Amino acid sequence: MEFNFEEIFNVVLTNRQKAWDKRSEGYVRPINIVKPSSIGECLRKQYFDDAGMGEKPDDKLLQIFAHGNLIHDQFIYPVLKEWAERKKNLVFINEYPLLCNYVYKDTVLQIKGFVDDLLMETRPDEITFTPIEAKSIGDRFFRLREPDYTHQIQVQMYMELLDAEEGYVLYVHKGTLASKSFLIKRSRKIFEEVMKRAERLYDCKKEGTIPEAEAMIHKEDFWFKKKCDWCPYLEFCKSQEQGEIKSE
Repeated sequence: MEFNFEEIFNVVLTNRQKAWDKRSEGYVRPINIVKPSSIGECLRKQYFDDAGMGEKPDDKLLQIFAHGNLIHDQFIYPVLKEWAERKKNLVFINEYPLLCNYVYKDTVLQIKGFVDDLLMETRPDEITFTPIEAKSIGDRFFRLREPDYTHQIQVQMYMELLDAEEGYVLYVHKGTLASKSFLIKRSRKIFEEVMKRAERLYDCKKEGTIPEAEAMIHKEDFWFKKKCDWCPYLEFCKSQEQGEIKSE
């Protein structure tokens, strides 16, 4: 019998992806959906992603996804669960669903997402929520001094929907399981700025207008720094004239 675990692993992951694709076949995401996990990304990338223009993940990317899920499900989740169970008046919730309607012009934008991990502290006079967004990363972990702005925005969205004052971005190093936790304070100003982006993205989808290539135009901005490097639409943006990069 021939045995190659790498091949076996890739076959299993590919079959899982095919099963997922089959379940979601024919589904088109409504243009009014706002995703906290991606609204901080380049608007053009989001536009193409939501239009279904992205390529299917290859074996390497499927392995990265599996690794991240493994670290969360077999490490972060059980550690937080056991810790919370030993605390009085503290409840730990995994994959907490959120849905909120936001009125814009003649439509309703729906903010939909899942909080990776949610801590709920109960007191006689109040209930306090603390959302935690968990990310597993490679050796960039050792250079990390502040959370990625996209991740900060994600937590800001969760805090607004939960009426929470604090949240955390948690990074875990894939190789050593070392971790860094960053406190995020709620900011109504940031939330309003993010929703302006959501409005702009909705307008582009409704009008069929490709948004400007933010990450390319503002590539030195800390918000978008190096974001183009791993974007699947990089070659498309490179092929455009400067005027077209700004807006189609």
